[in-house]
Amino acid sequence: TPRRFLFIVPNTRWFGKRCWMWFNPGVSLLAPILKNEGFEVSVLEANIDNLGPEDVKSRIRSFGPDVVGISNMSLEYWRQLHYCAKLTKDVNPAITVLAGGVQVATVREKILEDPHIDYAIIGEGEARLPQLLRLLGSCKPDFSKLNGIIYRADDGSIVIKDPVGWVDDIDALPLPDYRLFDYQKVMGTTLA
Repeated sequence: TPRRFLFIVPNTRWFGKRCWMWFNPGVSLLAPILKNEGFEVSVLEANIDNLGPEDVKSRIRSFGPDVVGISNMSLEYWRQLHYCAKLTKDVNPAITVLAGGVQVATVREKILEDPHIDYAIIGEGEARLPQLLRLLGSCKPDFSKLNGIIYRADDGSIVIKDPVGWVDDIDALPLPDYRLFDYQKVMGTTLA
């Protein structure tokens, strides 16, 4: 059963792209949910910390995750997501790599063409991510009851299950944890 989850936010500067400083909203929403589910969660913030590929690999190795979730907020940075997936598998091919964010929602039919990405979540991950992680901990995962996911079937074909529904009760979710990010590096001030 996977217990150690590492979120990776790719460095927007890679591949000659402009730097885009932001707090990744998906990570700040999903990390507290996974912690409440009993996962040990860490965030590798390659963008805010301006990390290079070797730094990313070193931090992946240091944390030793069972699962890595890579979030990409813009199609402009599609190569960064795929590069982080490759870096993860270079460290340990047994790490399960998940993708999420705008890129998955926009080009869902392309995302698992990358052999370094094992699964992708389409749309809201608040319920889907914990459900997927529980499934991955079972002997024979049955994806029939899970929606909003992309995975490879036993025959290697890519299966896309469209998302159904929304989060019904947003007040039932834990508050986003923006303290996961170095506020001072982004805003030039401290988070009270």
